Amino acid sequence: MTSEKRSTRFPAIAEPYWGVIFILVVNSINYYLTYSVIRFNLFFLATYTIYTLQGLITWYACYWVIFRLDKYLPYEENFLKRVSVQVLLTSVVTLSLITGLTVLTNVLFTSEPMQQWYINEQGEQKSGLGLLTDTFNGRFAFGHGGAGLGAGSALYYFPHNGAIVFLSVNLGTLTKSPGADQAEEAQHRILELLVQ
Repeated sequence: MTSEKRSTRFPAIAEPYWGVIFILVVNSINYYLTYSVIRFNLFFLATYTIYTLQGLITWYACYWVIFRLDKYLPYEENFLKRVSVQVLLTSVVTLSLITGLTVLTNVLFTSEPMQQWYINEQGEQKSGLGLLTDTFNGRFAFGHGGAGLGAGSALYYFPHNGAIVFLSVNLGTLTKSPGADQAEEAQHRILELLVQ
């Protein structure tokens, strides 16, 4: 294989237009899962467009990395080395671009970066570009949390005193369960005690 010839071992990633279809589908699913109430208005148009552009920029950056690797480190020459380098480089590119573009978007379009909250139908502040809001003993906090298989965590910032609280448990599920509900309730109680 010459250095100019593309690898054909993985044709699905050899065509960049797949990225457009992939990002549009994933972005639609992600938007549906992120916002409990979706209204087709200017907010929807702006956020959906921004998220899609971020995804496309990241996809094509990763495609460019893969294209360069096809040229200088083809799969056929050293498969394990190629896969290792590709996973590392595309992960760094993806995380760097998504983080950087999100911060840049907030700096350019908001007066308080990452604090433009989404208001639900009950008028409650719920989330804003990845940040979640909550109130513990009347104290407003924002942060993020989540759980997967066997682990869960939450990180909250309390603006009233500058406190940052991180909680982690060795219990987590991808779906609701009695154990996960109890862990969430315990986490909420601990945070209430910490801000008294």
